[in-house]
Amino acid sequence: METARRRGKRRRLLANRSWRAVPALLVVMLPSHAFPRVSVGRALPAAAGHRNVFSAARNPVLSSPSYPWAMCMPHSIDLKAYLQRIGYDAPVAPDVSTLRALAVAHVAAIPFENLSPLLGVPVELTPEAVERKLVHAHRGGYCFEQNLLFAEALRAVGFEVSGLIARVLWKRAEDAITPHTHMLLRIELAGESWLADVGFGGQTLTGALRLRPGIEQPTPHEPFRLLMVDGDWRMQSMVHGQWQSMYRFDLRRTWPVDYAVANYYVSTWPESSFVNNLVVSRTTADRRLNLRNHEFSVRRMDREPERRTLRDGAQIRQVLEREFLLHLPQHPRLDAVLDALPE
Repeated sequence: METARRRGKRRRLLANRSWRAVPALLVVMLPSHAFPRVSVGRALPAAAGHRNVFSAARNPVLSSPSYPWAMCMPHSIDLKAYLQRIGYDAPVAPDVSTLRALAVAHVAAIPFENLSPLLGVPVELTPEAVERKLVHAHRGGYCFEQNLLFAEALRAVGFEVSGLIARVLWKRAEDAITPHTHMLLRIELAGESWLADVGFGGQTLTGALRLRPGIEQPTPHEPFRLLMVDGDWRMQSMVHGQWQSMYRFDLRRTWPVDYAVANYYVSTWPESSFVNNLVVSRTTADRRLNLRNHEFSVRRMDREPERRTLRDGAQIRQVLEREFLLHLPQHPRLDAVLDALPE
């Protein structure tokens, strides 16, 4: 049994423990709301001059709806509204043809876009927030929002879905070490594993791939394939006759807090491309539309891209509404931000 003297000594040690012992990388990279809420009978005491980040009284974010574990809370997506949003009116069932058809319809209707990070608006990943933004507000989103919404819709249809996380290699060296900043989905169907990804922007997968390495798999657009390299899976697509790696990943389970940390990083880090550039994409049956700041391109299959430089924020707004079918947010800084985009 622990004596009173030893208990007192342990309390004094805890009281004198400094948060400076926490690695600086975690302090910088990990938002306060990424820490799990724990109940141990008493909050850990903070050292003098240091805020106790585990105290809900001192950190209200721990009790807010944006807390990462809210991503796990039960939520019933409005499947009818989602199917209307993507323009899908055929019967749905947990089979391969439905999986592929929903993915194609999704990327044609809901554009990839990063207006929220660009405007400094927090990107919420709770199912309710994602559905509200992408379905009911007719906005788009980036990979976490897109694939979280798609996963909810697939589950409502009856699919067994889990999330994975990847390191992006697109337009980087094959051996580049990049952070986990991309989400994709794994679907179990009739004893076989499939992959879906409606959130990779201008080169996003249309349809679904069998989780099998080394075979070329057709899609409504370019061929794709999966490779195994040094124990990691690698997603590749055929671009101008050459295989290009998009990202690498493994099959370990990914938790909501992993997405929360990655989402916080890419949407707030001052050097993040999503904080400094406008990136928008939409993929229709016969073309891929892409906008990066002032550069708008339309790439039809087996043709060179058609490119156009947009003169100002007014032209950018017009393309966002007409080509990407976006209902733009009512944000007081939107016009100024679009006018100030880098050339």
